[in-house]
Amino acid sequence: MRKDTPERFEWRIRNLKYPKDVYNISIDHNTQEIVIRTSNKKYFKRFDIPDMKRLGLKLEESSVAWKY
Repeated sequence: MRKDTPERFEWRIRNLKYPKDVYNISIDHNTQEIVIRTSNKKYFKRFDIPDMKRLGLKLEESSVAWKY
C-alpha cells in the first residue's frame, strides 16, 4: 500500500513472514525501481515511483530507507 508524506514516498507491506535479515532492498538503476527480495527466493517485489520518473529524478541508494 502506498502512503506518501510531504517529505517522502512510502510503501507499507503487510504480512512479511520472514525475519528482517532475510530481506534485501536494492535499486535497479536500469528501470529506476526499488526491488525487495528474500535470500531464500520466496518473495520478490518491484516498486516504481511514477512521480519521480515524470520529473526525471533518479533513485539513489543512499536515499532509500526501510523499517521492519
